[in-house]
Amino acid sequence: MALKYTTWKVTDEKELKLRLTSHQAATVEEKIGMNLLKIFMPEAGEEFTLIGMNLLKIFMPEAGEEFTLPPLKVMLLLVHGALQQYEHGYSFEDVYDLYDEYVDNGGDQTTFMTEVLMPLFEVSGFTPRGSKDKKTSKKKMTVVE
Repeated sequence: MALKYTTWKVTDEKELKLRLTSHQAATVEEKIGMNLLKIFMPEAGEEFTLIGMNLLKIFMPEAGEEFTLPPLKVMLLLVHGALQQYEHGYSFEDVYDLYDEYVDNGGDQTTFMTEVLMPLFEVSGFTPRGSKDKKTSKKKMTVVE
């Protein structure tokens, strides 16, 4: 059975369980004004004012394109919603403080996206779950033009 949550290691002493329930996902969607899958899979030619990029475009921009990440506020809204299932009681202001702690302990926004938000989307059922044995998994990304 797959894990029902992922963890965010804020500091060496503080790990928080994250999972977006359908209720919390709908709440976040309402706040950002779009379906959460649009963060990772926009339609061809579509431009977004909040997120702005296909995930491949975020990490592999073409020559002349800007390297951009989703706005930090959107990322933190996702985490705030995801804290409610197992770590309820955190306010959105608390999430800002948690993120500052994370950065003070060596974290950064790109790593936050790849190591916190992407696994969050997997355990919350928005994207397919990865291999059960990630150490032996040999995934290869191919860009199709």
